[in-house]
Amino acid sequence: MPPKKHKKGNQNVQGKPAKRIRRPSRRIIEATSAVSETSDVHVPCAPASTSGGETINVNLDHLPSASQVIPQSSPSDRQDPSRQPRLQGQLPTDQSLQHSVGTSATVATFSGFGSICRPNTNTTTTTPRDLAVLTEETDRLLRASMAESTWQTYKTAFDSFNRFRYLYGLPLSWPAPLEHIIQFIASLSAEGKASGSIRTYISGLSYMYKIHGLTDITKAFIVTKLLEGAARQNPTHDTRAPITFNILTTLLQALEKVCLNSYEICLFKAAFCLAFFGFLRVGELTSKSLKSRDLRPLQFGDIAIVEANGYKHVKVTIRQSKTDQLGYSSTLFLSETTGQACPVMAVVNYLKVRAQGLGQGQFLVHFDGKPLTRYQFSAILAKSLQFCEGKIGRFKSHSFRIGAATEAAMRGIPDQVIKQWGRWKSESYASYIRF
Repeated sequence: MPPKKHKKGNQNVQGKPAKRIRRPSRRIIEATSAVSETSDVHVPCAPASTSGGETINVNLDHLPSASQVIPQSSPSDRQDPSRQPRLQGQLPTDQSLQHSVGTSATVATFSGFGSICRPNTNTTTTTPRDLAVLTEETDRLLRASMAESTWQTYKTAFDSFNRFRYLYGLPLSWPAPLEHIIQFIASLSAEGKASGSIRTYISGLSYMYKIHGLTDITKAFIVTKLLEGAARQNPTHDTRAPITFNILTTLLQALEKVCLNSYEICLFKAAFCLAFFGFLRVGELTSKSLKSRDLRPLQFGDIAIVEANGYKHVKVTIRQSKTDQLGYSSTLFLSETTGQACPVMAVVNYLKVRAQGLGQGQFLVHFDGKPLTRYQFSAILAKSLQFCEGKIGRFKSHSFRIGAATEAAMRGIPDQVIKQWGRWKSESYASYIRF
């Protein structure tokens, strides 16, 4: 049966009258045409998305700077022509920017989108600067971010890691995979390396990952457990014995038999007393070698004899140390003591024989002006201990710092004061107290 034909007229499919569509009024049409005429601005931008929703055209090459962000208009803005809302895609003018961000702000303005990427042909062209200068400055800043000894330790770790991979036929690719790190730890443990040394090697590799912006795989769970296992299997103990006040007195007496002349006696008496009473590290007293130009050891201007309340003190300025890499400096005042082990008497006697013509260099120097080195400090300490028939293997140059903390604790000095005297930043000072 053929479908029925619908009657013509204002009816829908179901035969009901259809809703009447109202045409827009002439006033709305005129307003719409006016807006379309004023908003016809050509803006170079990325292709717009037509998937639905609001269309946003973004061009990363023409994003304004942070200083060009303009606040929303307020009722007061409508009264000021310079603060009138701009059309879409229009950059702010110089006048509008001054009103919105203030006249004192430095604002980068552009005359239009099209002129941003075009070179100004009216100005004289300049030769591009050499980036090699910035590369050298970057290397210099990175080098200064850590101590030279730390750099050498990390370099040794990286060289050992590559040597291990070469011996076992592993590819020398970088970044190294996690399997190489795991096998490297196992190799170090099999060689009998101490757990502290293994951890230091992994710290060096960790730095290499982070400095290149890579994911630090040395922080993986399996790596931390391997390091923990190495520490449990081969625990290390600090066997260095403390040089207490009584041992220091014995060592000062032995110097008169060990040293070659009276100048050397005064030199090492001052060195031993400063190391003990000042809780000093050997690197804060002596240089690494005779040719070292490191300014970290005590300089002549860092030592002064001052008097307060009728007593003399040795004023010691530590300009830079292991826990003060940025050089904020610390000042110590060492008081007089009774007996031969007196820091004030030792420093005063040394200043009497120290030649005035040696200048303002390192404080502890030999008669010929050469600096006192770590090797010489340790060698005279070993000879003095041998003369006293002491156990040389248990006493090291760091034993003065350990002994100072132990002696202070034995005399009832509060822990917080000991921590302050030794310039400790953490609770590690407790490991220095050994009865």
